[in-house]
Amino acid sequence: MGVGQSELSIMEISDTTVVVLVPESGDTVQTMKAGLLEIANIFVVNKSDRPNASQMKHQLMEMVSSEHLQKEKWLTPVLQTQAVKGMGISELWEKILDHYKFLKKNREVFEYKKRQERRREFLEILTLAYQKEFLRRVQKETSLKTLLEDVEKGIQDPYTAATQVIRKT
Repeated sequence: MGVGQSELSIMEISDTTVVVLVPESGDTVQTMKAGLLEIANIFVVNKSDRPNASQMKHQLMEMVSSEHLQKEKWLTPVLQTQAVKGMGISELWEKILDHYKFLKKNREVFEYKKRQERRREFLEILTLAYQKEFLRRVQKETSLKTLLEDVEKGIQDPYTAATQVIRKT
């Protein structure tokens, strides 16, 4: 399963991001290409009773340890769980609490995340407001409506049309 933009945006609004994988997730290098190494505060290999669970855990641990050579930086734990049986869940909860304590202790990291969250929220609200206003204008202004129809028909390419509109604004 791929990771979409909406899934990745979770890291922007949460203090702790737990990435849960199953042994069948495949090559961990492919997983890391999806950006999970950068966003995960905790990795969990769930369904750890399945084949390759330990191998996946060790691969993740190697990747994580090479990323965290700095002192005072959070070392991303890699845990194994069996959620159906409740195994490893208390350890996971402890690691979530440890990460929260780390953030509180390293105030600048915590504050940076909060600033980024507020910035993202502001820009998202602003973008939605501009989008709504623009769509209202498209319905009212004949030139924009015609340009949109030309894009839909393939007469005009979307990038050139968008550039034209931006230059006029």
